Amino acid sequence: MKEVVDQITKKVFGVLPSSIEEIRGKGVVNLVCKVTVNGVDYILRMQKGGKALKTYQREKWCMDEVSKINIPTPKCIAIGEEVGHSFSFQEFIEGVDGRDLPKEAGRIWLTLGQYAKKFNAIPAPDCKFDLDYVDDKLFGDNFFQSAGVFSSEKLLSIKKRVNEVRSWQYAPTLCHGNLHLSNVVVHPSGAIYLVDWGTSCGHRAPHGELTDLFTWNTGKENIAIFLKGYEYGESELAGAMRDIQTLVLIRLLVSLRWKMEGHSRKDETEFVRSTSKAVNEIADFDSKILFSKNI
Repeated sequence: MKEVVDQITKKVFGVLPSSIEEIRGKGVVNLVCKVTVNGVDYILRMQKGGKALKTYQREKWCMDEVSKINIPTPKCIAIGEEVGHSFSFQEFIEGVDGRDLPKEAGRIWLTLGQYAKKFNAIPAPDCKFDLDYVDDKLFGDNFFQSAGVFSSEKLLSIKKRVNEVRSWQYAPTLCHGNLHLSNVVVHPSGAIYLVDWGTSCGHRAPHGELTDLFTWNTGKENIAIFLKGYEYGESELAGAMRDIQTLVLIRLLVSLRWKMEGHSRKDETEFVRSTSKAVNEIADFDSKILFSKNI
């Protein structure tokens, strides 16, 4: 790892790093390091192969755009490919992970709602949510049926619900896609920085943001605070809930396949078991399908 980081750093800065520190827990797919060059700290995100380069390019665009509307986020210094790896150098933000500041949780969720309201207004047609790709991953090769997860009848019901998205009429706008305390750095000044735009895309808003909050059991109180910051009322949420539920189903199934294929660095046996069980227990995909503590 050190040799690869050395070569990438030399390509970008012309010198070798004076220190390299791997940051664990900040990258399920990416290798994330804190790299010091000429006395300045940077974050290096990298993946083997060239597939991640497109993601890093999208991340840079997102960071550039939200910076224009004064939302604190790291600056992207350089992206590229070197020694068989895609890489992204970003500004290192001094501060504390949002998860480590429980007393600040309310302020963070309120601020995330305010931020999302602003950047959800940024047009993002060039990175629109790709339902064709999702459809192919979920149903194209009968993966779930071959693996014994869902019956053919269950998959037909799931596909019918998923394909409701095709009838939606909306202009895709920028959604972060993973608003969480783990993607927040609270600067010593108190400023709340939003990081990790790897799941961003042009989506229907605020549905694309709320999907993640409902999928991963963010908690009713935290969602309520987020909605307050977003200025999104109870009646608006009620009217959007069916479509949010449809996206929750998609989010869970995409994650289920990804983890079954062994992409995660940790043991996902319990996630696979509990998620497949929960989806199989949904009797009617034409009615309410959320199955979390958020409602």
